[in-house]
Amino acid sequence: MSDTTAGKGTGRRLREIVSLLIKHCSPSGLSPEGLRALFEDLGPTFVKIGQMLSSRQDMLPAPYCKELEKLRVEAEPMPIDQVRAVLEEELDAPIEEVFSSFQEKPLGSASIAQVHAAVLQPERGETIGKAVAVKVQRPGIYETMARDITLLQRAAKMLKPIPIGEVVDLSMVLEEIWAVTQEEMDFRTEARNAALFADNAKDIAWVACPAVYSAYTTARLLVMERVEGIPIDHIAALDAAGYDRSEIGRKLADHYVRQVLDDGFFHADPHSGNLVIRDGKIVWLDFGMMGRLSPRDRKLIRMALRSIALQDVDGLVSAVLTLGETRGAVDRAKLTEDMDAFVGKYGDMDLGSMNLAALLTELMDLAMAHGIAMPDGLSLLARGIVSLEGLLSKVSPDISLLEVAAHRLSRDLFHPEDWGHEVRQDLRTLIDAAQRSSALPRQLSEVLQLAEQGQLKVQAEHTQSRETQDAQDRRAAMLTAAILAAGCLIAAGLFSGVDAPSLAGLPWPSFVFAVLGLTAGIWAVCLACRRHRGNHRRQSHHQ
Repeated sequence: MSDTTAGKGTGRRLREIVSLLIKHCSPSGLSPEGLRALFEDLGPTFVKIGQMLSSRQDMLPAPYCKELEKLRVEAEPMPIDQVRAVLEEELDAPIEEVFSSFQEKPLGSASIAQVHAAVLQPERGETIGKAVAVKVQRPGIYETMARDITLLQRAAKMLKPIPIGEVVDLSMVLEEIWAVTQEEMDFRTEARNAALFADNAKDIAWVACPAVYSAYTTARLLVMERVEGIPIDHIAALDAAGYDRSEIGRKLADHYVRQVLDDGFFHADPHSGNLVIRDGKIVWLDFGMMGRLSPRDRKLIRMALRSIALQDVDGLVSAVLTLGETRGAVDRAKLTEDMDAFVGKYGDMDLGSMNLAALLTELMDLAMAHGIAMPDGLSLLARGIVSLEGLLSKVSPDISLLEVAAHRLSRDLFHPEDWGHEVRQDLRTLIDAAQRSSALPRQLSEVLQLAEQGQLKVQAEHTQSRETQDAQDRRAAMLTAAILAAGCLIAAGLFSGVDAPSLAGLPWPSFVFAVLGLTAGIWAVCLACRRHRGNHRRQSHHQ
């Protein structure tokens, strides 16, 4: 951000911030309600910051985070003249040339933009244009937020000596907020998010998202299909339309778990205003705030959940240490002790009675207490889960998000393709380890030979060492063959249920692994027989 852009009105804005801070502070300090009111009075930058901080219990106590969740409120609408000016500048044409009708009263108004209902001019062959939702960015919002973020970054530098949480870097948090906000202010990013989300869900018959009209979309203007349906939290309307709310809840939870664990690209704000039921489908709206998880992070999250379910404390400790970023030395013994208590608390609970948001928040708090910072995607995920579980409790209280996640994990655990992948990885690891172990005696022998070179006695003993080395090489080779045989036969069994052309009555992958396993098994037996004969000859020689 440029200093020139951010510097306009900085002094006046600073005085305004100070006066509002004095207004909302009581003698006992700033209460949760006071902090929310302060952010509302300070305007869009602070509303956005407050919304993001509502999921950061590493920075603020839980009561403050809970109060800041209320910042998802309507903002004062823009005058229609401002809306028209932005539209005509972005479209480079009068509104009437693009829209056959445009409702001046907004459908909703937020800190960065507001949305209007409209109808596009009919295209060739159409009698009526398409109904659309038009998202218009507030003029000057980028400059306003750039100035406020610059002020806060300067304040953060002055506050650097003051500890805020165990592992929180305030400057880094502000940079993260500004990066996310900049993305959200470029509506082309939201359009790309919507396209990727739709592509990920294209094979799910009961999920939909609105089409984006790219020809009319710019950085400050987004034109999407207008969705008419029943808001997901309108219980009476859903019941009157004959919908099964348990089915809606189960499908919603299952799709969200799929977004997180399979796609690694999930909706970070799944509140009731962003979900509609239309023609038997769950329609997702507003793709401005999306979370991403790398394949590595998704694997570690699976590992952590499985470890909790199996009460595997060591597995959970390993997952948390690998997933997070440690800042300073970690007392592993104390971490293991705390994780043992955590697993004991949740391990004995019924899945249906568990709150996944509470579990994840507590796990993140525990990691933070040990100086382990979790990745950004996990903070957004925690926020999304809090919203989704709150929504599920209203729409279908019988559905447990954690139970759905556990079901998917157990299904993945016994999926032949996943097992095949794991077996291949484990085989590569075991073969590599066996090869390394077979080379180790030779390397040690060479070191000893160089260290003691020139001594006749050692040369005589070296001959004996070579015999020992050869025996160890044979044992390592036999171990490798046995591992290969076992791995291939396991893989043959796992692939026996796949739908594939058959050979000798078995699916071809199963047949190939069975042949490889038998071959490796015969090799192991031959090596064992050679070792036995060698031992017998050595015993006869010594006698």
